[in-house]
Amino acid sequence: MPDRTARELNAIFEKLIDFLGYDAFAQEGLTLLYSGPQDEILKELFGRAAKQILSSRKNRSNARRAAVQAKKLSAVRIDDTRLGQSSLALRLYAFFRARYADDPETGRAHADEVMGYLSRKFIRAVSGHVITAVCGAGQDRVFRATELPELVLNPRIQTVNGVAWHSIRNLFFSDPVAGPHKAFRLVCLSELRMSLRRARIEKTKEASEDYYYRKAFYQIERRLTRGNPNNDTTRDHL
Repeated sequence: MPDRTARELNAIFEKLIDFLGYDAFAQEGLTLLYSGPQDEILKELFGRAAKQILSSRKNRSNARRAAVQAKKLSAVRIDDTRLGQSSLALRLYAFFRARYADDPETGRAHADEVMGYLSRKFIRAVSGHVITAVCGAGQDRVFRATELPELVLNPRIQTVNGVAWHSIRNLFFSDPVAGPHKAFRLVCLSELRMSLRRARIEKTKEASEDYYYRKAFYQIERRLTRGNPNNDTTRDHL
């Protein structure tokens, strides 16, 4: 493929979406959104050596947890849709990293822009019930920057992690600065409650570890943002 910018790739995806219509992001039943956690969280938990960082991104991230969860619950991630499969085939981050080998931040920004565009379109197509694997996600990553703002505008969504959609929407718009942080906290806490419930019911090592690490992601992210009154918005603990 010749060199492409994010804008050019988004234009190609837009044409595909227009051509495929509903089939571009076709999904039925449960939808699963994932993002993060921040690298700093993974480093603190699993080590800071280059090999440890690469391993934790691959095997310990929310993307990995979402893959396991989606299979168990027959949930649909963006990766499972036709447009998501197309983006995976392109290996966007590797593609832009190679194109901007001398400027990795610009390469990542281009990849983020394309993923943001696809995620925005995906959320607009979602309906029904949504679950997440987003605890520990950074403010600049796909869930908090793109998917959550779109999620609260989609009235076809009924619940997120068992919480009524309008509760998250109302919290998001409760304050122009702190509201989005409060909504994200509610999403994380409800995610943890679902994970804890599963651990108590299944009583397996895998389920217990899943809850342990999601909670650790949440707690470290809280600590990393402590001191910012706009971030420190909930006092709930599990």
